[in-house]
Amino acid sequence: MRSPVSRPERLAAYFVLLVLIVLAALILVPRWRATEAESFWDFLSMPAFVLHVIADDAVDLAQGDKVLMKGIQVGEISGIDFSETQKVIISCSIYRRYTARIPWDSKFFLVPAPIVGRGKIEIQPGTGSALGADTKVPGLRYTSFTDRVDGVLQQAAELLVQMRGILEQAGASLAGISQRVVEMERTLASLQKILDQVTEGRGALGQIVFRDDLYSRIESLVERLESAARGFETLREPVTDFGERLPSLTRTAAEAAEKLNRTLDDLERGMKHFPDAASSLAASLVEGRKVLESLKRNFLIRGNLPRDLEPETMAPASRRESLSLEMVR
Repeated sequence: MRSPVSRPERLAAYFVLLVLIVLAALILVPRWRATEAESFWDFLSMPAFVLHVIADDAVDLAQGDKVLMKGIQVGEISGIDFSETQKVIISCSIYRRYTARIPWDSKFFLVPAPIVGRGKIEIQPGTGSALGADTKVPGLRYTSFTDRVDGVLQQAAELLVQMRGILEQAGASLAGISQRVVEMERTLASLQKILDQVTEGRGALGQIVFRDDLYSRIESLVERLESAARGFETLREPVTDFGERLPSLTRTAAEAAEKLNRTLDDLERGMKHFPDAASSLAASLVEGRKVLESLKRNFLIRGNLPRDLEPETMAPASRRESLSLEMVR
């Protein structure tokens, strides 16, 4: 047999049931009021209106996070999963009373959770017609203040790296400039030494500045140059005259050269007949030698004749005539 339920147990059961009813009312009644259902039973039997937001990253969103439009909650996140293309699908259950108020060209921003609180989806409404159920829309990452700070910090870090490189280059440039300054100081010291020597009259420059004989030599050199310039000025007229006569002299030289060429041609033709003349001259010399031998035998055999007299003067007139005839032959 069943044991009877005591009164305290019955009261505890009634209390638990009452608590469950209150919790259900606290959860379901606000949702029912946010819809267009006429009764609570219509709300319970109403199908959910779901939008699917496709994004690259869920930005730490979780199921149950709010879906807001202009600061009003129009739904909540009902599920998060991966797509076949490794995208993130965020399913959003939109309250029935707001389904006709979300245009198709609206933008869906995924807002990460702040330091304290939860993330959300912020809808920026467009101007088109209303979206339908099970529509897939692209999700955009919302640039929060922390994201902006992170971006600014990252840009600052990059800027610091660039500044470091610039400072290193500036350090190298300053080292080069300091070295050049040292070299300029050395150069200035050398110039100061030269100026001191010039001021004291030492060195070549000092002698030029303080010695009068150098100035006199320079003046004499200048006078000589002026005299030479005057001499060149006097030669200018003869040179000009010679330049004017040079064309006629050139023509005369050309004519003389032509005459000389003709003379050389005549000489060349005469040299071609020179062997015949030389043979005739040799034959004449042989005949002359014979005549001389004959004279020696006929006129120089007398011992009382002087050796230094010419044979022609010692011979009689008839003999000279015969000798002349013989020489002619």
